[in-house]
Amino acid sequence: SILNVLPWSTLRDADFAGEVDASIFEFSKRACVKPIDHAVAEVIPVVKRDDVTPLPVETGSPFTRLHERHYADDGALVAVSVVDVDNAYFHFEVFRRS
Repeated sequence: SILNVLPWSTLRDADFAGEVDASIFEFSKRACVKPIDHAVAEVIPVVKRDDVTPLPVETGSPFTRLHERHYADDGALVAVSVVDVDNAYFHFEVFRRS
């Protein structure tokens, strides 16, 4: 389950005729004044309760929520996303480099 929020001021045009890209990164290249360069994600463990997610997992089941902030290469905030992931189908890895 993905909810993307983009302020009107970040968009080139309010006309969304045609298909919307599945990737917010690709969408931003086409539709935003400044494309997304990188994202910072907060990874949050969550347990399904009433109305906390449209994700089709059973009440009481764990899932992972990402709070993402998407930035242009100059550090300007372009968009925010809330991504809910069913742990039974997808797991995240973290790659770190010094």
